Amino acid sequence: KKYGKSHVMLQDAKSMLAIVYHRQGKSELAIPLGEEVVAFRQKTLGDRHPDTMLALNNLGSYCRNARQLQRALVHYEKLMELLSGRQPQPNTNEFAYVSNYIDILEMLRRHSDAEPLRKQRLVQLKALTGAQNIYLVQLYMLSNNLLDQKKYAEGGEVIRECIQLSEENKTKPPANRKWDKQMYHSSLGK
Repeated sequence: KKYGKSHVMLQDAKSMLAIVYHRQGKSELAIPLGEEVVAFRQKTLGDRHPDTMLALNNLGSYCRNARQLQRALVHYEKLMELLSGRQPQPNTNEFAYVSNYIDILEMLRRHSDAEPLRKQRLVQLKALTGAQNIYLVQLYMLSNNLLDQKKYAEGGEVIRECIQLSEENKTKPPANRKWDKQMYHSSLGK
């Protein structure tokens, strides 16, 4: 009451609540909060402000996880429009936005649209990780794709190869949000 509905602290609280809902698997509850936050940040900060772009990315994630893929695509396309003419660098939010856009294109089976972006991202990852790790990165991306398609046995094989190569090269395998130790061990029959 003291600050009003459009106060920045209230909007930040709504943003945090949306993230909590999203992490609890209740993305459908996060969507209206995310929409409010995006509208507020666009109005107060402008479209190209990093906080606005982050809120737009989060909203796309909420829609994606709620299986509202066309809605998610609209938000990611808006991000790509805002990023046009810029070359997102690895380890930045902007790089993650492009990755999320690629993922949604692939989820919608628009592989021909996703392929050139994925190739561009691989070049950037190669520059970031070094040539010796590029195959490992490609395997990691393949494993995510297989797991997205619920091809767990094939994904398990790729994950095992990833781990073996990591051990041989004394590198840590990339974290895989879709694959945990329990699934890995069950794929081995343990």
